[in-house]
Amino acid sequence: MLIFSSPDMKDWTLESSFGRGLGAQDGVWECPDLFELPVNGESGKKWVLLCNLNPGGPFGGSATQYFIGDFDGKTFTSDTDDSGKVPPSGSTTARTTMPPSASAMLLTDAAR
Repeated sequence: MLIFSSPDMKDWTLESSFGRGLGAQDGVWECPDLFELPVNGESGKKWVLLCNLNPGGPFGGSATQYFIGDFDGKTFTSDTDDSGKVPPSGSTTARTTMPPSASAMLLTDAAR
């Protein structure tokens, strides 16, 4: 996954890459989503990077995996170097989030 920045949405600068060797690698990584959430019971926050995968999900078909870590505005760094976590639901596609509040996220899924 490549992370770019732009001052004007016309000219783009490659800031960093993420994911080589992490998580499921058997398909195309698509529809990324990056958001910050508070850590339950702590004063700090963590960034969550959702990455949809199609095909190549661990249950067959498409899937969503996520990584928890830090983001400095240019580089996402996962807290661990293990595989991405997969929400338990089997085959999914194009999951995205909507922020209902500053302390929670709703996870949505495309209809099949």
